[in-house]
Amino acid sequence: MTMSRFWRLCLPALACGASALAQTSAQLGLPPGVLLLSRIKRNMQQTLDRLPAYACLENVDRLIRESPEKPIHALDALRLEVVAMGEKELFAWPDEQSTFRNDITVPGFNSSGEFFSTSRAVFSRRSQAIIHYRGRETFNGISAARYDFTISSNFFRWTLNIEGRQALVDTSGTFWADAATADLLRLESWPSHIPPELELSSLVSVIDYNRLVLSGQSYLFPFSAVATMVRADGRESQNQIQFTHCREFKSESHLVSGDTVQPAPPPLRTVEFQIPQGLTFPISLAAAVDLAQARVGDLIRGSLDADVKDKHDVVAPKGAQLLGRVRLIEQGQGPIGSYFIAGFEFTDLEFTDSSGFRHHAPYYAFFRDCTNLPGITQEIASSREHNWTTSDSGWIDMGQTEKILPPVLPGVAVLFIAKSQRTLPKGFRFDWESARFAHKQ
Repeated sequence: MTMSRFWRLCLPALACGASALAQTSAQLGLPPGVLLLSRIKRNMQQTLDRLPAYACLENVDRLIRESPEKPIHALDALRLEVVAMGEKELFAWPDEQSTFRNDITVPGFNSSGEFFSTSRAVFSRRSQAIIHYRGRETFNGISAARYDFTISSNFFRWTLNIEGRQALVDTSGTFWADAATADLLRLESWPSHIPPELELSSLVSVIDYNRLVLSGQSYLFPFSAVATMVRADGRESQNQIQFTHCREFKSESHLVSGDTVQPAPPPLRTVEFQIPQGLTFPISLAAAVDLAQARVGDLIRGSLDADVKDKHDVVAPKGAQLLGRVRLIEQGQGPIGSYFIAGFEFTDLEFTDSSGFRHHAPYYAFFRDCTNLPGITQEIASSREHNWTTSDSGWIDMGQTEKILPPVLPGVAVLFIAKSQRTLPKGFRFDWESARFAHKQ
């Protein structure tokens, strides 16, 4: 059975362990990289086997460039829930109570495959990918193994649909994995050959992976991706994708096939609801986070400091729980000295009412402010100095300052924290504004 992914452009209206492995491979007379590849596949298969049980929010920022001489600029943003079902990726608008469809078509450049299909084609137990080891490289400061691969269109159906012109193509690509842990770091793919009638110069998909703890288990999940299409005349379309709000795909979700909706009964004594737009959520950390010890995927909890009301109705009571995870931990160097870049992602709001019913909502809200503590900021400046000569051979010192701002994602707060601070204390407060996402037709 073949696996598939799709790229589409629609026009509106008109259209340590590493060294031991190497030694073992040599002792067994195996080519370099073979044993490590088996570990990489095993790690990914553990995720692929469980991925259909989970859904994520796919945040897509779409950018365009009219010509190579012009700067790329933002077009719009899409927010879609995505789930792996069978051999397909299904999509839903976030406020449609998880009614998933085979496809949601909007004008412009769209792609699928970044969440599930591409990694499955390369690493599943039934994969027909031809993989070659290319040696060791340094990848983001990590000793990584690089592999190249090809997949015939007989086994992986990558369909390109460009303004009604359609073609099925073979796939080529490269991936990198941590040589010590065998965790996949990045997966790049592109068509082995683009038919000239499509009038395209290139198509490239780049997917980055990270560990995520869900239901007490650690999995390798797609973290972010970039899909880029360049036409023959130089026009460029780019989708920058971030995956957030990954959660268990529960039985109360609905699948749509054609016009038929097949609902399943909700779990007993659980009330699912959507948070209204524009409400303020004051949330305090339930426990301190030691940034020197924290790891991406670590679970975090917060609680509401006050009732959240929509006019006179209480949407969530004081003490309601916010569940989430550490999304990002990196280190940098700048004007404030050494610092942590720490991302905190809250994904679920839940509380139990006086009747014993559990209430749950996906937490779609944008970070607005936080506790004012020394050494903690929401942005950081990067300074550069330039020396210019004048006509009389004198020097003029010119300074340039740029602000580093993290991407704006629902449920995600990114902070720059001086290493002298190190710990985000219990009770640290985040202020948020709830959001609803408009459909893009």
